[in-house]
Amino acid sequence: MYHLKETALEFYPLGGILQEKSQRATQRKILMKKLGFPENVIIFSHSGKLSREKKTAELLRAFSVSAGDKMRLLIFGSMPEDQKEELTSLMENDSRVHFLGWKSGQDIMDILNATDVYLQPGSQSATSQTALCCGCAEVVAPTPSYREMYGNAVIYAGSQMELEEVFRQFSQGVLSVEDYQARGRKCAEE
Repeated sequence: MYHLKETALEFYPLGGILQEKSQRATQRKILMKKLGFPENVIIFSHSGKLSREKKTAELLRAFSVSAGDKMRLLIFGSMPEDQKEELTSLMENDSRVHFLGWKSGQDIMDILNATDVYLQPGSQSATSQTALCCGCAEVVAPTPSYREMYGNAVIYAGSQMELEEVFRQFSQGVLSVEDYQARGRKCAEE
C-alpha cells in the first residue's frame, strides 16, 4: 500500500495474556454447569459484530449439517439488523447452538477460557489472538495475514463446505483438539 521495501517493515501482532490451564479448567466447569453441558462435549465459539463478512450464517449451516452430537457452539457479540432474522432462525433450529449476546472484555476471556475451538471463518478479529492466548484451537479464514501470523498452528477454512469438513474431521477424531490447542499455545508464546 505504501510502496515500502520489505526490509523497512516489521510485523507486530497484538499482544495477549497467556492463560493458565487452571484458569481454563475453572472457567470450563463454570460455563458447563451454567449451560448444562455434559462432560465430554467439544465447545466451539464464534464472536464479533456478526455482519455478513464474519460468515456466521455459513458457520451455522455447516455446524447444523456436519457437527457431531457431542459438539456445542457458543456465539457471542451483536447482530446487525440485516442479519438478525436469518441468524436467529439458524440458531433456534439447532439446540446445540447457544447465543450469549454481547459480552464484556472479562466475559469474553471467561468464555474463551472455556472454549476448545475458536472459529473465525470470515473477517479478521483481534479476538482470534486472544483465543490463542486462552489455549483454544482455532479455525480461521485463509487470509494472507492469518497465514503469516499463525502458520501451521491453526486450521484454515473460509467456506461453508470447508467448515463442514472441519466439523466432520473433529467429530471423527481425524483432527485433534489437543494437538491444535498445543500448536496454538506454542504460537501464542512465541
